[in-house]
Amino acid sequence: MREVLAEHEVDVERAPECASRREGLAAYLELHIEQGPVMEAEGVAVAAVEGCQGIERVRFSFVGQAAHAGTTPMSMRRDAGLAAAECATTLAALPGKHGGVATTGELRLEPGISTAVAGGAHLSCDLRNLNVESLGAMLAGARIAAKDAAHEHGCTLSEEKIFRIAPTTFDPELVAKARDAATETTGASFALTSGALHDAAQVARVIPAAMMFCPSRGGLSHAHEEDTAEDDLRAAIDAFGALVAKVLKT
Repeated sequence: MREVLAEHEVDVERAPECASRREGLAAYLELHIEQGPVMEAEGVAVAAVEGCQGIERVRFSFVGQAAHAGTTPMSMRRDAGLAAAECATTLAALPGKHGGVATTGELRLEPGISTAVAGGAHLSCDLRNLNVESLGAMLAGARIAAKDAAHEHGCTLSEEKIFRIAPTTFDPELVAKARDAATETTGASFALTSGALHDAAQVARVIPAAMMFCPSRGGLSHAHEEDTAEDDLRAAIDAFGALVAKVLKT
């Protein structure tokens, strides 16, 4: 990536110099689709966003023993696939205790054929929560679940850290302005927390930031059905324009 950026006259080493212009920045505002089902369910066209959930993303690798599917008794197997499946089921229950969401969206088995007991399994775990303590408790619970599943099925366990970001709360005054802008343009005031990450979550660590959402049809994103109604797009653009005007006045 560094070489490609250089072809477009971007010097990565000098990127931190951009901070010298920070004093001239008052706020960062972002308009986005919700990518979820909440707004459609509530019947609102525009929402203020109060913040973004934090993320802990790891990959658990279970190593058992690959073996013949027909000749290896069930009681004598070290099935990494079953260990991963058991772990995934336990992870799905974590939000019931801590809130947030837990997803195991990737599972790779080795050798990955129907005639062999899986000797290896790699399970990704994506945990999200707006509360930093609850997010930490979810990660601790996930590690216990993986350890217990590995022990139950005679597997060894390793963990790979993939990504982490702390929960982000947007600037309260900007969020209030966003709610006012939504009320003025649509007649409804609604706010929610984003389960997805956005640029605003990073920028908010430097300058005041806030976001506004418009609905996603069927609550779908990261799928080919992803779409937003034209009327909702227009309403959100009008509300976002009103928010920008409010910020410029201050």
